[in-house]
Amino acid sequence: MNTKKLANVLVRILGLSMCVGSVPGIITGILCFMQYWWSKSNTVGSTTFGDFYLSSSLASLVLGVLLLAKSRWIVTRLIAKDEE
Repeated sequence: MNTKKLANVLVRILGLSMCVGSVPGIITGILCFMQYWWSKSNTVGSTTFGDFYLSSSLASLVLGVLLLAKSRWIVTRLIAKDEE
């Protein structure tokens, strides 16, 4: 297995792990929002945890999908810079 293939596999594994790791955060963020809506609480900042958790998990998911979709491009850029 050459360097580019190995790097491509490693980038894809990193992307998959980021996607899988973001699922619990997305579920927790959605559950926090549901709890806030059901309780009809008017307290300020009661969804701060849910907002942060959901937004950071969605950002992680987007980054993981980008790593999966652009893994070959990333590897060619990394290897090309390393060879020069």
